[in-house]
Amino acid sequence: MADVDLLIPREQRDDAIDQLVRVGWRHTNPLPSSPMFRAAVIDAPNGTTVDLQWRLLQQPDLDWFDDEVRARAVDTDLRGVGARRPGTADMLFHALVHGAKSNPVPPLRWVSDAVALLRTDLDEADWDILRTTAIATDLTLPVADGLRYLVDLLDAPVPSRVLDELDAHRPGRLRRAEHRLAALPVHVRRRSYAVTAYLGESRRIGATPTPLGFARFA
Repeated sequence: MADVDLLIPREQRDDAIDQLVRVGWRHTNPLPSSPMFRAAVIDAPNGTTVDLQWRLLQQPDLDWFDDEVRARAVDTDLRGVGARRPGTADMLFHALVHGAKSNPVPPLRWVSDAVALLRTDLDEADWDILRTTAIATDLTLPVADGLRYLVDLLDAPVPSRVLDELDAHRPGRLRRAEHRLAALPVHVRRRSYAVTAYLGESRRIGATPTPLGFARFA
């Protein structure tokens, strides 16, 4: 692991960073204000890095997903401190979606994460959450591709009905474009992401995308 990810409500972002800086943590990168960004990197005095996230998914128009994850979160113990973590179905969804993206370090770790989650014996309710979340976010392509890869590679215990229902969903053009871009090298994908992020932000606020609007966004 390179860092620890912590999800906080967006409205608590600035206060959380101030609190960490006050006790000796270092905020080394400028705090981005653009909707393209969803996290800030904070370094602890001992060298540990925390990815402080205020949105779980990259797409600005899917910020509502965070509230659902919090509503389904479960209690856990972190070295004697009470904490909350996403439910198993939400963690599997997150691993599949992020595993679909290229990375300078080959992101094969998503495979071990996903298999570990699948070995917890997901029940019907978990599979329903995964399926409905993938359809509601329009992210059925990375979820179905990831699950099928795990089945082909490791004979993972994925119900065929789940794959059939994911395949039956027809994603919109924006999500299809994002899925194609995810496989490109990072430096190319990041430039293209400016366009898809603008389209997603326009969708979120109910605005019509225009060239001038994109110029202002950029």
